[in-house]
Amino acid sequence: MWVGALTGKVYGNHRELADDIVRILREELIDLRDAGCDFVQFVLEYATPSAGDIEVVGKVLADRELGLGVVNPRTDDVETPEEIVRKAEKALEYYRPEQLFLNTDCGFGCFAGRSVNVEEVAYKKLCSIVAAATELRRKYR
Repeated sequence: MWVGALTGKVYGNHRELADDIVRILREELIDLRDAGCDFVQFVLEYATPSAGDIEVVGKVLADRELGLGVVNPRTDDVETPEEIVRKAEKALEYYRPEQLFLNTDCGFGCFAGRSVNVEEVAYKKLCSIVAAATELRRKYR
């Protein structure tokens, strides 16, 4: 797979491409901030392993709000509130509680002409986010 416009590299598969794009996008966020862009909030995906570690962004962008992706809308596995709390607490090592917003990676809408997930699974994932947010508010307010 050739994506010269992005990286000048040839990739053996989509996973290699995705990993490189995540790295490039994070570098571009930092470059934009350093160029004077006045971001208020970043909304980033962290529910999938390819998203990387929150430390990468937390160390350089902790003065902004973060919309933290805590559930993967592409899987049928429903994240538990405890799993979501752990992800959020990792982000709280860099962000204050009032800077952190829990959300899904992408969303549950249509993706490539088909729904990303069925309503029942999406509902359960959203319920897990609500339960995690309730617990985090209890612990950190």
